[in-house]
Amino acid sequence: KAGSVFGALSAVLRECLPACQHLARLELYMYSEPSLPQLPSSLTSLTLTKPTALQTVPLTPSIRSFSLDRCYKLLEGPPQLSGFTQLTSLSLVSCRLAEVPDWVASLPALEVLDLSDNELDDLPQLGCITSLRRLGLYGAHLVWVPFALEGASRLSYLNLAGHDDFQVCELSLEVLCLLPALKLLAVSGCEGL
Repeated sequence: KAGSVFGALSAVLRECLPACQHLARLELYMYSEPSLPQLPSSLTSLTLTKPTALQTVPLTPSIRSFSLDRCYKLLEGPPQLSGFTQLTSLSLVSCRLAEVPDWVASLPALEVLDLSDNELDDLPQLGCITSLRRLGLYGAHLVWVPFALEGASRLSYLNLAGHDDFQVCELSLEVLCLLPALKLLAVSGCEGL
């Protein structure tokens, strides 16, 4: 019965979404279709939580905030999401990422990046490092402060909590000292503090 309800909702969404020309924010939970219908150009925020079959997301240059939570398949595909060059906020929480996808690392305008509850052991160089203001790495399997943060001159919030084996070594402290705008640092269970 639940499948038919979600199928009916998907059909309604396909039918109505293109006509919603003033829609600014769209949040979908367990969306069950392989693609979204064309999104209105007014859309600035898109949240997809636990999409079950989604394989593509239509590019909409107006999107500034994009959230993929508990999304596993979409991130494995081609880097079609690299077209979101105006993104200022990106959340990829609980997506089972072992590394940051290239398309994420190359986004130039990100101010907020949440990679919490993934399987990351480090961060690559990020194209947005000078614009980044908030970074969530809660429970991301890190063992030290990522050295890629060295140039994060605007970073004011850094969440490094929730790591079982996290160690604050001398190099990690040096990286933290190079963050002049840092106002909130969240850590827990860290050796060396």
